[in-house]
Amino acid sequence: ISATSRHLTGRSVAWIGGLLIAVIVAMAASDIVRSHRVDVEETVRELETQARIIAEQTARSVQAVDIVLRHIADEFRRGRLARLSATELHAYLNEQSVGLVQIDGFAMHDAKGDAFAISWVPAGTEVNAGDFEAFRAVRDDPKSGLFVSHATRSPVDQKWVIPLARRLETSTGQFAGAIGARGRIDYFQDFY
Repeated sequence: ISATSRHLTGRSVAWIGGLLIAVIVAMAASDIVRSHRVDVEETVRELETQARIIAEQTARSVQAVDIVLRHIADEFRRGRLARLSATELHAYLNEQSVGLVQIDGFAMHDAKGDAFAISWVPAGTEVNAGDFEAFRAVRDDPKSGLFVSHATRSPVDQKWVIPLARRLETSTGQFAGAIGARGRIDYFQDFY
């Protein structure tokens, strides 16, 4: 074998070796990119599933409170709560909130926003809700249904809460006030 052919063979081996290394690096890079895409897609799917679970749990929590708010509003419309004294109404609202850990309790206000009773404060505590977004929303819209307000600070104890409210009506359909619940932000923070 001549020196030239040995030189070409040595050069060829170097080129083939370099090409082999380049192919291995390209394949490794391709695997890394593909693996990254798969991981990102799996993470997105898991986050979407988690978001759906959290949204469903939150909806169920609010729905449970709304069932009781509707019940109290129906009792009010039928006139059954008018017979109760302020102390009895306070006790009634306390009873209705048993087991609803996502709220602090219920508050019932007249058409001006003055409290009939608030279950989480002592009976007879004077509070006016007339300036609150939730009260105005159910007062101004006869078809409002459940209104969930933005998080706000309670004027009673400065605690951050989520007000939920339903309209109270007389037996003739006239606005008579609001029944509300004070959603506990700390409950949702701890739960999630």
